[in-house]
Order: sequence, then structure tokens, then C-alpha cells
Amino acid sequence: MMNTDFKYCENLIKKESKSFYTAFSALPEKKAYAVFSVYAFCRTADNITDNEKSAEKLLILEKDLENFKNGIIKETPVFRTLKWVFDNFGLSIKPFLGMINGQKSDIFFKQPETQENLEDYCYNVAGTVGLMLNPILAEKNYPKLEDAAVYLGKAMQLTNILRDLGEDYDNGRIYIPKDVMKKFNYNEKDFNLKISDDRFIKLFEYEAQKADFFYEKFFEYFDLYDEDSKIHLKASAVIYREILNKIRKNNYNSMKKRNYLSLSEKLKILNTIKGG
Repeated sequence: MMNTDFKYCENLIKKESKSFYTAFSALPEKKAYAVFSVYAFCRTADNITDNEKSAEKLLILEKDLENFKNGIIKETPVFRTLKWVFDNFGLSIKPFLGMINGQKSDIFFKQPETQENLEDYCYNVAGTVGLMLNPILAEKNYPKLEDAAVYLGKAMQLTNILRDLGEDYDNGRIYIPKDVMKKFNYNEKDFNLKISDDRFIKLFEYEAQKADFFYEKFFEYFDLYDEDSKIHLKASAVIYREILNKIRKNNYNSMKKRNYLSLSEKLKILNTIKGG
């Protein structure tokens, strides 16, 4: 059954996040299985929030997680594999519960008032994922890497936000804080018209440079990760960061189209990292 369960998790990540799959699928088998399981849990929560928009189902998932913490394992591929991951690595339930709280803020969405509010959100939905993965990717040093996980999570979530600005607006969400929009004289009407003028570019770069800062802070801790995880973790960070450059090269057009790296571009990055 476990092989089938892990295959389910692998297929989910392969379908839903090609960047993530490209970066982590070549990990040693035990670690790859663990990453797939954690990702499958996070994707389950994401789908409830983004696709089903169901507060009720998210509360059920939260209850399932509380039961999991108390030794009651729900008979699903995700929870069966998570039991194996918790038995084999030093994971804590705390970031899983924290991520659920972040998902709640998406279901009951309110535009962030301040940059601090936005970065708190990024911690809840993505920094927590880094904390989940740390014991898998840094089996000995993970207690020293909490800050690194949060830095990378914030960087990647800000990248997601900048990549999906137009799509998120169409779904009723503006993640750019109100005080940042005011700073650059860019308003909701401009979002509605999907204007990408100088004001937008300055607003974009304000957030992109914060993401770049967090990527750089993450790499200060990079040597503490396991040798067999470094290539894959670096590939994940570099591939995501390159999305920002892709948007820049496309004249900052993230309001009308979703910018992404092709498979060949991702593989080129991965091969460059392997060669380096």
C-alpha cells in the first residue's frame, strides 16, 4: 500500500508543480518520498482554499491534523505517508498547523494593510513549508536552520505573488499591501485595467527586491544543509528566483500573463548547478 500511496503523492507534485518536481525528484529515494508526502499535504490544503474555497473542508483537514498529532491516522495516502515521514525524520506538527492558519487567511481574504502584514502571510503559507522540509533536507542541522527556512519561504511566496498578480486580481485578491500601493500611487482601478506602467514597475521592483534579499539571506545558511540535498534545494531556489528575471525580461507583464520557465530552462539551471 505504501508504494501506491507514495506514487499518489509523487503524481500530485508532478502534475501541480513542475518546478518543485524538477528540483526534488532526483533526491535520494527516502528523502524524495518524504518531500512528496509533505508537498501532497500542502497541495491538499491549497486546493481546498484556491479551488474549492471551502472553509468547512479546511476545518476538517485541520481536525484530521489534530487527530494525526494524537496518533489517529486518517486512511488516506497523504496521512499514511505522513505517518512514515514523521517516524523517519524529525518533523514537528507545529508548522503544519501554522500553514492551515495561513490558508484560512486566504479563504477569508483581506488585502494586507502593510508590508509587515504581507510578510506575516508569507511566513504562514510558505515559511512553514520550509520548516516542514528542514528535517528532511538537513537531518542533523535543522534546528539551526529555522531562519533559513523562513527566508526561503518568504522569497518564494513573494515570487508567487508577483508572478500571479493579474490572475489573483481576477480571483478577488490583491496581495500587494495598501501602503505599498499608496507609496507608488497605484490603485485598484489600475489593477482592474492591468496597467504595467512606470508606477507598476517600481511597485513590482519594491517587492521583487525584498524577495531577492530573502533569497540571499537563505543562501547564507546553505552550507548547513545535507550534501545529498544541496543540489536539489539550490535548484528549487534558483529556478523560483529566475521567475522574477523572466518577468523583467517580458517587460514586467505579470498582469496579463503568467510568466514561467520552460522545462528546458529548468533543466539547464539544474545541469548548471550540478556542473558547478
